[in-house]
Amino acid sequence: MMQRCSTTAALAAILLTAATAAGAAAPGPVFDAPDTDYNAQIWANAVGGGARVPGATLEIGGEGFKPGQRIQFSRGLTPLLPSPITADAQGRISGTWTIPADAVPGVHPIVLTTESPYYAEVLPLKLSQVVPLLDNPRLRRTDAAVAPGLYQLAYSTQQNALYATSATGYPPNERSRLLEIDPQTLKIRREVTVATMPGDAGAAGAYGIGLDETRGNLWVTNTRQDALAVYDLKTLSLKKQFEKGSARHSRDVVIDAQRGRAYVSLVRDAAVAVFDARTLEPLPSIALPPAGKEVFSPASLSLDADSGTLYVSSLTGAEIAVIDGPAGKVVRRIPVPGADSTIGLDVDAKGGKAYVAAQGSDNLVVLDLKSGNVLHDVTVGSGALNVVYEPSQKLAYVVSRAAGTITVVDGDGKIVANLGDALKANHLIADGKGHVFVVDKSGQGKDTDDITRLEWAAAR
Repeated sequence: MMQRCSTTAALAAILLTAATAAGAAAPGPVFDAPDTDYNAQIWANAVGGGARVPGATLEIGGEGFKPGQRIQFSRGLTPLLPSPITADAQGRISGTWTIPADAVPGVHPIVLTTESPYYAEVLPLKLSQVVPLLDNPRLRRTDAAVAPGLYQLAYSTQQNALYATSATGYPPNERSRLLEIDPQTLKIRREVTVATMPGDAGAAGAYGIGLDETRGNLWVTNTRQDALAVYDLKTLSLKKQFEKGSARHSRDVVIDAQRGRAYVSLVRDAAVAVFDARTLEPLPSIALPPAGKEVFSPASLSLDADSGTLYVSSLTGAEIAVIDGPAGKVVRRIPVPGADSTIGLDVDAKGGKAYVAAQGSDNLVVLDLKSGNVLHDVTVGSGALNVVYEPSQKLAYVVSRAAGTITVVDGDGKIVANLGDALKANHLIADGKGHVFVVDKSGQGKDTDDITRLEWAAAR
């Protein structure tokens, strides 16, 4: 105890001496009462909705501060703002900061400090690398404005049609539609408005989408309502609306038509929900317990239709869970080295490869499924979100939502095209005929979102 008291006294003397020497001494205690109920929220978005890259200007915002509280951000000993920001009467702050053009990409610890009352915490600021755009004269692109709030796509071989989910607004004022789209013209053939669930004032928003062509069903996840629904593939009429709580924060849905199973990723439940695709009744879910420190948060699903094996990416970590679908159990966990927040996933089972898009590390990681070894690690753009493997050309396509790019990577891990003008690109699919379709969501500064069709011209 005496040693602690002596050390404290010496530290106080040093601080007081330093403050006096700097002319900073002021009435009142050096250590005034700290902010014991600090609960502020901070955000920093690139102006124009782009990526946080060197040279970009960030709009800094926050709420939950004490009125009149002064806030400064620093990296090491260097303040990032010329003067602190003062919270307004509602406890909100706003300001701008330009990232230095010579800043090194990576995650930088930024210190937030407040005054009157005092608080401090360290916040991670991720700066992404700029991946240069690259056109390819053989890659043909067609863009079409289709509908607002587009989210996911699916393709039906039987109907030769694209199906898209659309949701806008927030409950209870959400509007949601299911769309059947001509894959050649990208025009809407038919559409239905998603029904309102009992007790709701707005629509049950449609987000994830999966096809069961064997039974003529279209499965849709109602993410905000913790539910899902089944529609008729030909008429888009509602066959079954599952109740709230049937699939908590449902995201993706894939159908194993051969074995009559529908799988739904439950982002907040560390589990995959399972449904009987024949009877449309729930079956026991498949738990995904943590393999390490991080809770498994299921995101994208990829199914090997031949074996019934289901692959699931974890948003909160860097791993893939391998599920024996017929047995309903996890049989393997595959780490994804060099990745952070592994959200997008597509598996080429015949080629023995997994393609993983990681939004936290802005890269595409290609894994050997048998050994788990990394075959390629390719930086593709800020906010890499989803990936699809197109087998006819043996190419992987990645959409990076913050960068607004579509990146095409060949079997050697080389970028063969990197297309811009895809702001807020959200989802993409391959139709099995050499075409890839991409959808953006609320990213073009327009009332209507786009679908992009990509195809390769024959080599001369």
